[in-house]
Amino acid sequence: MAVDDRRDHRRAATPQRSGPRRRRRPTSGAAAHETVLRDVMDQWKSAVDAHEPETVAALFTEDAAFQGPHPYSVGRPGVAAYYDSQPIGLTAEYRALETRSLPPTAGTSSTTR
Repeated sequence: MAVDDRRDHRRAATPQRSGPRRRRRPTSGAAAHETVLRDVMDQWKSAVDAHEPETVAALFTEDAAFQGPHPYSVGRPGVAAYYDSQPIGLTAEYRALETRSLPPTAGTSSTTR
């Protein structure tokens, strides 16, 4: 009786997962935008959880309009001040319910010189 050792070897080399499988990262179109969003949101969550207000603020644009429970602010210093005022031990959670792509011209100036 012959045994195919190669097949047994491949099966043994493939790790078996217990628990839920992780989703593969999408790589094109709208799925790629979702990947970028999740990467940024994961960075935000990590910085909030670690109470690193400057790191959180660096994820925002320099002219970000930010409105938390504190007064409205514009710019990264206001974002950092808000997150610095949060209690140590605060953790963040998020869930993306929907993503949308802006048209290529969105956010650009329409004026020419």
